[in-house]
Amino acid sequence: MKKLFTGLLLLFSAMTFAQQANTKIVAKRIIATNSLEVGTRAITAIKNDSTLLDSATLLTAKAVKDYVLARSVIGGTLLFDLPLENTSGTVSIVMADDNNDGYLPAAWYTSFRKKWGPAGNLATTGDWFGTTNAEPIIFKTNSLEIGRLSADGFYKVQFGYKGAMAGATGNYSSAPGGYEPIASGIYSFAAGGFQTAATGLAAAAFNRNTIASGNYSFAAGSSSVASGTYSAAFNNALVNGTGAFGCGMYNDTTSDASNPKIFFVGNGAGTGDRHNGFTILSGGNIGGYNIVNPTAKFHIPAPTATASTGQIKLNPGVKQTTPEDGVINYDTTGSNRNLLFDVGSVHYTIAKTLTGTATLNFGSTAAGTSTDLTVTVTGAADGDAVTIGVPNASTLSNGSFTAWVSATNTVTVRFSNNDLSSALDPASGSFRISVIKY
Repeated sequence: MKKLFTGLLLLFSAMTFAQQANTKIVAKRIIATNSLEVGTRAITAIKNDSTLLDSATLLTAKAVKDYVLARSVIGGTLLFDLPLENTSGTVSIVMADDNNDGYLPAAWYTSFRKKWGPAGNLATTGDWFGTTNAEPIIFKTNSLEIGRLSADGFYKVQFGYKGAMAGATGNYSSAPGGYEPIASGIYSFAAGGFQTAATGLAAAAFNRNTIASGNYSFAAGSSSVASGTYSAAFNNALVNGTGAFGCGMYNDTTSDASNPKIFFVGNGAGTGDRHNGFTILSGGNIGGYNIVNPTAKFHIPAPTATASTGQIKLNPGVKQTTPEDGVINYDTTGSNRNLLFDVGSVHYTIAKTLTGTATLNFGSTAAGTSTDLTVTVTGAADGDAVTIGVPNASTLSNGSFTAWVSATNTVTVRFSNNDLSSALDPASGSFRISVIKY
């Protein structure tokens, strides 16, 4: 009779347990034992059927600890939630009386995997962290969502302030860190800083207010935009050409579809003052400062009167021992510095010319005599070659003009009257004097 009463009581308790929607059970004493722990005494229980056995050992227990989850109170019962402890291995919940020799039907036997604890966990082969249904894994701090792993099977990962709300929406995308990163392109990546967006296929955006909207594009820095396919934008650059690379600040954004920019360095002062410091077009033409559409292989901007703004500057050196066709050398090995241009196997010296103009009026020159006038040409030195440009109105059939450096910075121009019978008077005019130096 006593055993029958005990069986009915246990059956009633099992029915009570099954009815608890919130996984709460009623018990005298519940002990959770860890299957990985080696015990010093056995808890006897039952096999997986309804037969009550008093000698079948199901688990070892109590070497490390008994997980006492609830005890009965006099005149009443105690409710609790399962699972309660964080342990390693498979944890089994059994019901026992105060002498640890109670029995229970199979419906009371429950096995479950461990919970992961905040102080570290002892993992075993096959352990994993995640969900078994189509729900994302969500991370929060101070009840605010800071990260999310997608549940749709497309490996979307997003972290950061508001990252989970904007975040990784493209398949196989990632949006870690920063404020409101958006990775909406397939295989895209947006991270760091403030409101970065990678919307193109396999695009990547970093830092602050950057947008990588072109497929396979890359944007980094501040307010940079890479909208061209395979393009890259850094700092504050706006890059819209296919395969183009841009950096610097406030670059020129005009484009020519037939010959687009593939490399440039922005050098503007603001959104209303956009310039390029350097530009290369897809056709190979290179432009200097603010030459955004160069029309030559190397298009040089105009010089200014300011120092260090010249167009080309060569460092001094020595000429090549063997001429190389098409090469220019600045030879400073001698007392005179010369610019050499190689044509074939010859070094040709490019003349350095001093030039100036002066109005000359020689007046009437007696037959068979000459008249001299002087012109100042700064830099002229004795022995320099001199040429003279004579205005047409000053020419006479029996007269001639010659010139030479007569003193430092001074060129003498001579009119010779070759008529032996009559005086000649050439018309006054503007004469050009050229002094060639080597």
